[in-house]
Amino acid sequence: MRIVRIGCLAMATLFGARAASNVVVYISANKPIGPAEQVAASIFAGVGISVTWHRGEPAPGPPGSVVVRVDLSEDTPANCPLDTLALAHPYAGADKGITVFYKKLRQMAETVVPEQLLLGHVLAHEIGHVLEGSDRHSQEGVMKAHWSYKDLYSMQDAPLRFAPEDADLLRRGLEWHNSLARSFVH
Repeated sequence: MRIVRIGCLAMATLFGARAASNVVVYISANKPIGPAEQVAASIFAGVGISVTWHRGEPAPGPPGSVVVRVDLSEDTPANCPLDTLALAHPYAGADKGITVFYKKLRQMAETVVPEQLLLGHVLAHEIGHVLEGSDRHSQEGVMKAHWSYKDLYSMQDAPLRFAPEDADLLRRGLEWHNSLARSFVH
């Protein structure tokens, strides 16, 4: 059963060599989401990618890092499918962006899975789209297009993970982002 559509984006699949593994995420709102950050960071750590978290407006990250902005919105666009909890916006220029429909996420979490656990998985999924540079989804794991009730309940035992093909695409995407950043410096 499909119950959650995670998000959408449009960008070409990326190619490249092994990447640096640092992602810097800026959360726009000052909401208490530390547990969600820990969940997302642990999912990325499973594929060798480190994530650091900050509040406020994005600033340039250290060399070899990719900066991602996350907006936690109380509003959901009227044309947004009912089961969409977040959208990735990789075309936002230097500010690779994600919008999480926080009110909708909280409402879903009330009945299915703890809010911070669900938010952590949504953040990992959307950051995954930005890093992969693709709207593709996997058959299993955190990058599935729709999480089933089974997936949601299994999150409570152990976080969903990136499928092996996603781990490869994440590394390639990081390398692509890093090579793009280097090309602007030289």
